[in-house]
Amino acid sequence: MPTQFDPEALEKSRQLFFPIIAERIITGYNVYRHKSETNAPFIVNYLHSDLSFDETGKPLPHLEELTDKLSKFGPAQIIEKITNSIVDCVAVYKVGDWEENPTGLIFYDQFGIVLNAENLKKHRGLVVVEGKQYDLGIELFHQREVDEVLHLLRRYVFMYEINDNGNIRNFHGKPVINIDAISGSWDIPLVTLSSKENHKKQGFRHVEEITVTELDHLIVTLIDKNAERLRILLQSQNVAFNRQEKLVNNAFIDMYLNIT
Repeated sequence: MPTQFDPEALEKSRQLFFPIIAERIITGYNVYRHKSETNAPFIVNYLHSDLSFDETGKPLPHLEELTDKLSKFGPAQIIEKITNSIVDCVAVYKVGDWEENPTGLIFYDQFGIVLNAENLKKHRGLVVVEGKQYDLGIELFHQREVDEVLHLLRRYVFMYEINDNGNIRNFHGKPVINIDAISGSWDIPLVTLSSKENHKKQGFRHVEEITVTELDHLIVTLIDKNAERLRILLQSQNVAFNRQEKLVNNAFIDMYLNIT
């Protein structure tokens, strides 16, 4: 686990949120040590485990290919900001039926006990994973730029084709493979849009973002249908939290966030 994250803060996040995951209220959360502030009217965030560099300083294929697409087709001047806009986080989530779990994960049961490889094979209860991830925040100043960036992400970082409503396109009951997807694209990537106005965007819906501060770390979870249950539970435990609305891509909401 990366050294810049306080082990005590990570443990406190497990103690608070693992029982909430086990109660099927949320599906996961992210922990940040530093989260960028911005005055930009719009910010698009995209999270992935491969928005980083190898030991030689070369961008991993996913980051390299995404940067190439953004430089060719994205808003002018965007590339010089990309590297500085990537923030480390620790992603913690309930294991699903997808196959794109990255390497370097730590597996836990619902009580926060680490599951080694042998125990993991035998385990039949809830499995929660914890691992390094990266949050790319793209500051944008015009609606046209927002449309360009969201179009590029939709075209290149989804394993399957996405329709105008933000859902996976199906043909005869099977998802349509996205032939333009770059290396390492995920089945259900998370793309969010924040704006200073009560913005609407086709293919996205408003959900709540709940943030708890613990030892200078921010523990952030997105929640839709169970938002009130989560707020009541946190209040009953005297846990202080902040909440705000965030636009999230429909596929992530329907296929992951609400599948508790």
